Parts: sequence; C-alpha cells; structure tokens
Amino acid sequence: MGLVCQQRPPALGAAGRFLVPAPLPGRLLYAEPVRRRMCVRFGGGWIADSHDVILLHEPGCSPVAYFPLTAVTEGVLQPTGYTTRHADLGPTSWYAAQTGHHRRPRAAWRHTDLPDYASELDGRVAFASGAVDAIYEEAPSQATRLPAVTPALPTLADPLTSREQEVLGLLAQGRANRDIAGELVVTIDTVKRHVSHILAKLGAVNRTEAALRARELNLIE
Repeated sequence: MGLVCQQRPPALGAAGRFLVPAPLPGRLLYAEPVRRRMCVRFGGGWIADSHDVILLHEPGCSPVAYFPLTAVTEGVLQPTGYTTRHADLGPTSWYAAQTGHHRRPRAAWRHTDLPDYASELDGRVAFASGAVDAIYEEAPSQATRLPAVTPALPTLADPLTSREQEVLGLLAQGRANRDIAGELVVTIDTVKRHVSHILAKLGAVNRTEAALRARELNLIE
C-alpha cells in the first residue's frame, strides 16, 4: 500500500472500507518510507539531507516528512523547553532553528515517548510549516539549481476560515463560548457552529486537543 505525497491525506470519512474482520480505529496513521532523497533549506543553506525519510499521513493533514536526527546539521536545532502532546504519538518537544542571524522558534518537533506501534518515528524530527524556506525532493549538488518543491509540510486539508482562526485564538486562551460571542459580536449559536467546524478540521475531540493541534501546526502561538 502506498500513498503519494502529492495527493491529499486520507479524509475523515471513508468512501469505501478495508476488508478486515474487526473495525478499524477512528484515526489511522500511516508511515510511508520515501524512496527519494529529500533535504531542507533554511537561512540560505541546507540544514537536513537524507535518503531515509518517512512521510507520516494523518487524517485531516498533508503528509509530514520525518528526517533522522543524524541527517540534520549539528547545532542548527536548539531545544526551546516548549512541549505539546500529540493525540496518537504522545509528548512532543519543539526546537528552534538557527543559522547565522536567521532564527525561527518552534521550527521543528520530535516525539519523545512514542508508543511501540510508532517506533518508525523514533530518533526523527519534522519541520514545521512556514518555519523553513522549503523542503526539496532530489536536491541537486549545486544549490543554484533548484529542484521542484515537495509539499510535505504540515497543513490542513480543509483550511480554517478567517473567522474560525479568530475563534480558535480565543478558544486557545480558554475563553468560554459566551465570552467569544461578546468579543466577536456574534451569537452563541454562531460560536458553537464555528467551534464544531474547528474540531472537525483539526481532527480534535475537544477544545484542549484542538488548541494543542493548532500549536503543532503553527496556527496559533
């Protein structure tokens, strides 16, 4: 079974079904080894380069490229002390990226206590959307010849609207629906509808998980 990087990830609702005796879990993650060389460009130079990359396909998100830590230029990633928790993969530590005068906080993350079923991602790091210049496939030997960009950065398959972004920001602050309604001058029912859409798009089961997922995707600070 192979999932192509250029295609959207599996949808939240399936059109068909797997022919198995037991029902599949509600969320199904798929790790796909990449058979091509990939590298990361940041601050005018290459900071990661590997033929051993794994794409993680997750419902509601575009595929994310996980590089071996040994493939990342030494000293570029710096611990920030900021941690989140992935719904399926557990505790996640975030790193800043710095080369020369170029620095980006929360530029990359690593899952630090993976469950046994996700051992393929152990010792690997992924780069956050918009934090690096680009992720390339089959990078050339000379940086002046730019290859096609591989869309392997984490983004939502169904992006949030500008209003949903506003609601998400207030939701992440712990604001109640009534407070959000007053802030945005809308009805409580309207806020509830926006929250429902946000949870569905982020693949979250509650407001806390939605806020954590949004921070992993750099949708909010």
